[in-house]
Amino acid sequence: MTIFHLFQQSVQRWGKRPFLVEGSRRWTYQDIHHQVDALRSQYPPHHRILYAGPNSVSLVSSLLACSASGAVFVPLSPDLPLEKQHAILSMVNFQEPPKGWDAREKLALLLFTSGTTAMPKGVLLSEQNILSNLAMIDQRIPKHIVSEHDQSYAFLPWCH
Repeated sequence: MTIFHLFQQSVQRWGKRPFLVEGSRRWTYQDIHHQVDALRSQYPPHHRILYAGPNSVSLVSSLLACSASGAVFVPLSPDLPLEKQHAILSMVNFQEPPKGWDAREKLALLLFTSGTTAMPKGVLLSEQNILSNLAMIDQRIPKHIVSEHDQSYAFLPWCH
């Protein structure tokens, strides 16, 4: 199971429902699925795909396309000072997972801290890390509080 497989299940279940809203524009699950299909062939497996931009529909589509292709999504805030952006870029292209990484785990995300007090540090997340977190949230939030008809608002950056 991957993030993309979970998304595909949602597309099958809610294809024509709104999935993302950005400004006055709405994208359905099917709309995003089409974008992901268009992007995924451009993302070779195991490559790091750097996304430098704000929270947006393209960020979500790129993340899902990475999951679909087996690439690693690396979001980078364009608001970081150039010195910190260069430091992050120098850390992105490692060839082997770090010591202690379970080779059976598929690396999904490489997130960086802002390095407020020092240089940025990378955090590796596997597909399983993310799926386990989503499963825990699903188990803990009662269905009468949050349902498939609710919407959430995201304003914090995915990276900083």
